[in-house]
Amino acid sequence: GIEILKKLRSEESIKDVPIVMFSAATDKKTIANEVLHGATDFISKPCEPAYLVERVKKNLGIEIVDTSALESTIKYKIIVVDDKAQDLQLETELLQKFFPCKVITAQNAIEGLYLLSEPDCDANLVLVSMDMQFMDGFEFLAFVAEDENMRKFPVVIMTTSSNVAILSGIKNSFAKGYIRKPDFSQEGFALIEKILIGDSE
Repeated sequence: GIEILKKLRSEESIKDVPIVMFSAATDKKTIANEVLHGATDFISKPCEPAYLVERVKKNLGIEIVDTSALESTIKYKIIVVDDKAQDLQLETELLQKFFPCKVITAQNAIEGLYLLSEPDCDANLVLVSMDMQFMDGFEFLAFVAEDENMRKFPVVIMTTSSNVAILSGIKNSFAKGYIRKPDFSQEGFALIEKILIGDSE
């Protein structure tokens, strides 16, 4: 797939055609470093059919109507990255319940990096699960911190861990802090609110 991607990008007549990588690959460096700089989008498989259709429509420039909230009531945009489907759904519901926001979800870290790398990305906050199998929160932070354009987005780690070393690592990292997943807690909501208000001022 990477070889085909490079070949397509080198052909003048089709170099601007959207290319979506659809893969179950597990080589983090290959995907993050090669695909991010050539493909238009990345979808990990297997994935839900509705999610696949949504991503294809987006890459074809077909407007996707968000019926979850009226645009006039949306004040913030939050990207949530989590490879656990149940947690991702609960996190989305909680954010939309407590904040006037549009939630954009990513099913793994690579999809999250793609969202952040899009030129028109204007997220106010990025919430990333620490405990993902393919690429954990620390690895995600490392990629974001190294990229000049991605560094402008505030990132908060979501975790279930009580391990002192992990929590200390988060505090000493590029992240703005951590919150408990998937239900956040009062302190978590307070941190989210503080970042959103500060980002919008």
